[in-house]
Amino acid sequence: MENRIPFVPATAPGNENCVVSCSMKTCSVDMNGLWRLSDLLIQLQEAAGRHCENLGCGRIPLYRDHGAVWVLTRNEVHIHRSPVLGETVTIETFAGPVRRTLFPRYFILRDADGKTVAEAASFWVLCSAKDRRMIFLPEVAAMVPTPDREPPFTRFSPPVPIQGSGTVLSCHAVYSDLDVNGHVNNTRYADWLCDTLGTAFMGKNRIVSFRIDYHREVLPDLEVRLEVKTDSAAFSMSGFHEDTLLFDISGRYEALPERSPV
Repeated sequence: MENRIPFVPATAPGNENCVVSCSMKTCSVDMNGLWRLSDLLIQLQEAAGRHCENLGCGRIPLYRDHGAVWVLTRNEVHIHRSPVLGETVTIETFAGPVRRTLFPRYFILRDADGKTVAEAASFWVLCSAKDRRMIFLPEVAAMVPTPDREPPFTRFSPPVPIQGSGTVLSCHAVYSDLDVNGHVNNTRYADWLCDTLGTAFMGKNRIVSFRIDYHREVLPDLEVRLEVKTDSAAFSMSGFHEDTLLFDISGRYEALPERSPV
């Protein structure tokens, strides 16, 4: 079976960065032929995992030696141009300086001409696989190099405030949402967002930026209340279980050009 992200050796001395590539296949794009948000997040996740493997702090040694796992707490993505079916995108990832218990990670996505099509940043933490509590392992932090370079953006965007009432829906965390850590995978929230915004909205608009804050893990079969709002250029969606906030998503969108009649 073909590997979605073929291995490409790190290009900087000391494995300070990692570069991988992916192709836009039919399963990678949405109804408009644009890169599906959840697939974009999958590729970022896999690129980060590959870099950690190169550094010796990937999932297997981390779990074996420390009983720990990497957990994502925040994602922010800015999409300057949405890649389309048939394109190949190169993803470069590198880490930033550790902030107490937070491990920042950055991504620059380029097309075949070397032009930047998207940029992303994320926060990761280490958690005990046994009790799911956040931990800090200095020996792991020492494995992660921080190159002397500017990140794509130095501050996360604040959540987009949208006034007024919105739409309230409910869903459950089902089998296909779950990952090897036993909770809803970070990439699935993008699908929940697009499904909740709906076919009519997504069929005529393109999401150009979004931020996801993962406050609490969503476990199997948990009932989640989704509250979504939109205005003329922005959207937000929050997920709750009863009165507990589980996650927040907000961002901006723009209208797609009108299609020519066939």
